[in-house]
Amino acid sequence: MIRWIKCTAALGAAVLLQLYGTAAYYAWQLPDSYYVQTGSRLEVDTALHIAAVPTAHTVQAAVTASSAADTTSLRLFGIIPIKDVEIQEIDTPMLVPCGEPFGIKLRMDGAMVVGMERIETASGQRCPAQEAGIQTGDLIQSVDGTAIDSNQSLQEAIAESDGTPVTVTLTRSGETCTVTLTPAYAADDNRYEAGIWVRDSSAGIGTITFY
Repeated sequence: MIRWIKCTAALGAAVLLQLYGTAAYYAWQLPDSYYVQTGSRLEVDTALHIAAVPTAHTVQAAVTASSAADTTSLRLFGIIPIKDVEIQEIDTPMLVPCGEPFGIKLRMDGAMVVGMERIETASGQRCPAQEAGIQTGDLIQSVDGTAIDSNQSLQEAIAESDGTPVTVTLTRSGETCTVTLTPAYAADDNRYEAGIWVRDSSAGIGTITFY
């Protein structure tokens, strides 16, 4: 019986020693002050449960001269004291969206050249648009008298040429000029192309105001 009591006492002492050693580790590891949202309680994210138990006194916070910080006792499993820490309540900023979103789409009077591309042909790589003198930023308005109002209409006009030279009317730096373009047959796409990238519209959405 006496031996059983000694074993139990030794086991209990070992457990208590382990618990207080853990409490000492947390006392060294955890910070001395915390910020919490106004009206909420402090929750410590640790492997073992640590409860925040308010104490009966407060201390003056260092943030402002008029605000006070509560002193809270951190306890392992809500029983074994770890350390006293300061709790400063702060107001969480609130974002209120307002206004109305709106979308816009602008269509150009033609198709604007935004880039060049070399086409793989039977005789090698070519860029018909560059050979014709077309430059990035030019606004293509018509091909052989056919008005161009979209990327699709430009592709159709070039494809229908069957490789014969076409007259391209364009605007450059506010001036209207014409160039002669000879489309090249692109084996990969199985059609005649000019070797240019164009854009015929712009779109976007307005920002939403907030306070």
